[in-house]
This record gives sequence, C-alpha cells and structure tokens, in this order.
Amino acid sequence: MPDSKTLLNQIRALDFALLETGLYLNAYDSEEAVDYFKRTRAARDAAVAEYERHYGPLRMISGVQDDKWAWTKGPWPWECEAN
Repeated sequence: MPDSKTLLNQIRALDFALLETGLYLNAYDSEEAVDYFKRTRAARDAAVAEYERHYGPLRMISGVQDDKWAWTKGPWPWECEAN
C-alpha cells in the first residue's frame, strides 16, 4: 500500500490529466481522448477510494463513514500530520 503522500501526488497528477484532457475535448472531437479521459477518471476514482479507505475522507462529500460524520476527524489531508 502506498503512503498517503504518494497517493495524494498520484491523485493530483490524475486530476491534472483530467483537466487538460477536458480542455482538449472542449476544442476537439476525439474518440481517443474520450477513451483516455474515461481510463484516467477510473484510475483517479480508484486512487481516491484507496486513499479514503486507508487515510480518511478527501472531500466533504465522502465524510460519512459507518453512519458517522468523519470529515472533521483529523488530520485533514492537507495538514502535515496526514502526510
């Protein structure tokens, strides 16, 4: 299992790739780019799920765990203690 910092960096890289691909798709009609976007989104979703499984929620939308509000349980993803 990768450490939290490695997973966060992977998620950031995938977010960047999704943003850039989305911008490309705004200007060009490309089945290849759509396929790349889908694969990258799936990889990002998997990385986020792995991070949240081991280190807690990354986003408020993921804050409910085991019927409890876990979003405010520390440390937050951007705090040094989390990395």
